[in-house]
Amino acid sequence: MNEMFNMQSVKQLVEESITEALADEAPQMSIPMIESQLRRLQERQQELFRLAFDAGAECTDYDEEIQQVNLEKTRLLQQKAELEHFGATAQEFDQRLSQITEVLTEASGAITDFDDVSVRQLVSNIKVIDKERLMIRFKDGSEIEQTLP
Repeated sequence: MNEMFNMQSVKQLVEESITEALADEAPQMSIPMIESQLRRLQERQQELFRLAFDAGAECTDYDEEIQQVNLEKTRLLQQKAELEHFGATAQEFDQRLSQITEVLTEASGAITDFDDVSVRQLVSNIKVIDKERLMIRFKDGSEIEQTLP
């Protein structure tokens, strides 16, 4: 059973899963991309204001588009604030990830102490196949065949 926990691929899988889960918290756009879009929206907003001013006070043709531009600018400003906050915590993220990687690298995964409670919680039954082999069935339904020394 210790062999199952010592497999390097299991450690790699755990490390990749943790990295992916933590990385999913990161926003997708960069600050320069957001600033570029904000400049574009600002130019469009000014253009719409000029058109609305030229059309006169009674003209409401541009109101909806001005409102959409304002909503998009607000959304982008919120996203930029999140990115700036994320940038501040990126160093903490990298530090925590390196700590997790270090622990995984040092972990042997070997079971060193017998814990009767854990065994009872995990193992459903043990079946003797022959004098050299056992079939261990876990409560989750998985089975492993263990060869006796």
